[in-house]
Amino acid sequence: MIQVIGRTFALPATIILINNCAPDPSVLGTVHGLAQSVSSAARTVGPVVGGWGFGRGLERGAVGAVWWALAGMAIIGYGMSWLVREGGGEEVVREEQGNAGDRVEGMDEDGETKERSSASTEGSGGKRRQ
Repeated sequence: MIQVIGRTFALPATIILINNCAPDPSVLGTVHGLAQSVSSAARTVGPVVGGWGFGRGLERGAVGAVWWALAGMAIIGYGMSWLVREGGGEEVVREEQGNAGDRVEGMDEDGETKERSSASTEGSGGKRRQ
């Protein structure tokens, strides 16, 4: 029960922190992909290292060594959580996004070149309005 409650609160909080560390909405998918890859690698390597450490502990008569190591890591993680700070809420604006009112050329469905104002595309990844 404690594990399910902890996971219920920890996973959404982790996703919020990952969202907040992305400098621009256009790289959000990359940041989430990297986070999932690291998480999957830890879930793959963790049991192997834990089993190896438990075996070494059995050989040396220190069965709880892995448990104490994990407890130490949890205390370090708790200490690190106090270093997390709220950002200013400002995003990085890329230069190639341009200013409102700039003209952008593109192709329409018939293959014809058309010109439109970039102000209409401003809401989908442009400057953040506060």
